[in-house]
Amino acid sequence: MPNLVKLRRVLPVTVIGIGLFVGAPQASAAETDPAAEFNGRVTSVVGQIQSDIDRAFDGALRAGTGIGAAETAQRLNEAAIGSGFGQIIPDNVIEAAAAVAPVSGTGASASPATAAYADPVQPSGTVATTGEVVDTFDASRRGPNYHWRSDVLSQLMAGRPGPVLNRVTGSWFDGPDIPDESFAAQREGKSLFGPGTPVFIGPKTLCTLGVAGYDAEGRAVGITAGHCGIPGEMVISADSWRIGPAGKVVASSRNYDYSVIEFNDRAALTRSYNGVTVNSVGGSPVNGETLCKQGVATGHTCGTSWISEKRVNFSQVCAMRGDSGAPLMAGDRLVGVVSGGVIPDHNLSCRSPLQGPFFMPTASPTIDAITDNLDARGAEGAGFVLPPEGGPFAVARSH
Repeated sequence: MPNLVKLRRVLPVTVIGIGLFVGAPQASAAETDPAAEFNGRVTSVVGQIQSDIDRAFDGALRAGTGIGAAETAQRLNEAAIGSGFGQIIPDNVIEAAAAVAPVSGTGASASPATAAYADPVQPSGTVATTGEVVDTFDASRRGPNYHWRSDVLSQLMAGRPGPVLNRVTGSWFDGPDIPDESFAAQREGKSLFGPGTPVFIGPKTLCTLGVAGYDAEGRAVGITAGHCGIPGEMVISADSWRIGPAGKVVASSRNYDYSVIEFNDRAALTRSYNGVTVNSVGGSPVNGETLCKQGVATGHTCGTSWISEKRVNFSQVCAMRGDSGAPLMAGDRLVGVVSGGVIPDHNLSCRSPLQGPFFMPTASPTIDAITDNLDARGAEGAGFVLPPEGGPFAVARSH
């Protein structure tokens, strides 16, 4: 651990120094295309930083965060997931969306906030009260938790030249943009929900939706992480917050770390969202198999499945705060829902693509364990099935 602490102190200084070097004007700048030269230098430096960090983290994380697989599995099976990936958001974000007139019978109660393992962040922007759904929709107003950055450091840490979209405080990733299908739904007065949709839950929490569909009673439902919300808390899409509350949490399990959302008539459901498609649900991943997830903080990332048990999967899939609830995929098959890191220290989570695979493993309850528990309860979410393929807002796209 001392090596890791030392590394965390040195890396920011090193990266800032390199950023200043990359951004400094050169003597021959007037003789070349400045934009092309800048992008070329950023790409070159990013590659060198990636190589250096890979070597440093390889030794530091092995020495500082080693924890046996059997012990980790036992801890999670006892519902002791260490570092959940929900994010606390400022009051003013939800207040504006909540001001939209509630739909009869589905408005959320005034429940106290908190995601069990979420952590507070600084306010990310002020939102003006909307009052009601408007007839004309302005797609240029993207809303809260949506910030473009073009400074050198942001580009370096995102591992790419050009503007970087940050949707969660503390993430250096170029986050997932609002997809065309969401804008199409908003023009019809709907919020579109599918695998990977970012969701505000209650007054302070930002998480990611794992999957949307219907239960045996025909209710429109969604599944996300259990620590993201408690029954009664309202749910708003962070991609279409102007539509207002589109559902509420109706059930939650601490032991299995899942929550069930029941959607109202402002919601439209899809099995394909922002390039991620779920065509089947269930089945255990094979150890060594590549799994992927789509979360609001770190976007689309993939990694190796280390251990799959009946109730939980451990993988090297990159995730951090905000990614709680994200769909864990084996191809187009949903196998789990992202919960958190296996060590109670957010400093060890995946915050920049420059880390490569060097971050704490991610724990995800299996979707089989979740649906089995839902069926045993026989309430909202029992008998879960996916929405039909296609739909009025479907867009053909994949990662």
